[in-house]
Amino acid sequence: MSQSETSYGQGFLKFFGLIFLVIGLVISGFGAVSVYQSLVAKQWTPVPATLHDIKLSTSRSKNAYTYKVEGQFSYQFNGKTYLSNQLDFESGKDNIGDYHKRFYKLLNDHNKQEKPITAFVNPENPAQAVINREIRWEMLGINAIFLLVFGGIGLGILILVHSGKKKQIEEQQLKKRFPTEPWRWKPEWKNNEFKSNSKSGFWAIAIFALFWNVISTPISLMIIPELYSDKDWKLLIVMIFPILGIALIAGTIIYYLRWRKFGDAKLTLKQTPLKIGGTNQGHILIPTDINNTKNILVTLTCQQITTKGSGKHRRTSVKTIWQDNQTASPHRAKEGSRLDFNFKIPSKLPQAQNGSSKNRIAWQLKAEKDMEGVDLSLEFDLPAFIR
Repeated sequence: MSQSETSYGQGFLKFFGLIFLVIGLVISGFGAVSVYQSLVAKQWTPVPATLHDIKLSTSRSKNAYTYKVEGQFSYQFNGKTYLSNQLDFESGKDNIGDYHKRFYKLLNDHNKQEKPITAFVNPENPAQAVINREIRWEMLGINAIFLLVFGGIGLGILILVHSGKKKQIEEQQLKKRFPTEPWRWKPEWKNNEFKSNSKSGFWAIAIFALFWNVISTPISLMIIPELYSDKDWKLLIVMIFPILGIALIAGTIIYYLRWRKFGDAKLTLKQTPLKIGGTNQGHILIPTDINNTKNILVTLTCQQITTKGSGKHRRTSVKTIWQDNQTASPHRAKEGSRLDFNFKIPSKLPQAQNGSSKNRIAWQLKAEKDMEGVDLSLEFDLPAFIR
């Protein structure tokens, strides 16, 4: 991928991230304004008010109904009569909970009994008044979800673009510094020590699980009352989403426990990079005592990772070009356990490549073993070149 294509892709992602961030901030901003108005109105003066033309306005969109209580009320303040149509601080129609139906019933009951209702007047601007000044916590929760999901995705994209650009600049500097040593072009390959992918794997599934559950749980909670009242059992299909959310949480816990137990493991090569057409020795230091464990499977793989298409048609395939494995037993180290390995790599195999993210060559070493509790599973991305 050329530098101009990379810059174009980063620019597009940055624009995309900004859109998501703005959407999250704007929608959550409406909620923040409503909360602010409710808090300010706590200091307003209560006065008796008379209701006029109260109705529950209903709209239908596809299979969903949205509601909004509309009407007016009159009141007196300092001997002057005012008329207001601000019954609450809600800006539009919605179907979150049964707030609008309950509020309408309250107002309608007062109308039927011809009883005045309490309104709250801004003493500094008596033309401003409201009847319900309470915070709608369910709406605040929905706004927070929009901020977390849209704002979080947008901010995450911007952070990734920034870190990617920073990494790209660093790689360009390394290329100039070591033009004939491509294994030094990646910052994480600058020495002979390599960290496992456990931490990044944990954060990837944790973030995905968070967003999945933040989106699916409120939707499911809103569907349950409708399912109970209408007996529309087709809506049960929606429950698949929270079930998958629970599975994602379970997976996150497993990844977390594995990371905490083995995540700080480090792989050290006797020589960097791996030599294609030569013998390669190294060891893994595991910060846990597993010295009684036998026959840990250590696998070295050369694979081609190809991505085709875009959007919903985007597909990634992994083709194994070469693979070798061996079993090893750890022995005691200064801190934890040490696992030695020795691989002879045939000649004429492709070198590790960053290149285009759509087509690259990756060399990966895995150490795996079924164990009591959390299984051992470590992965390391390594440089392999012809020297």
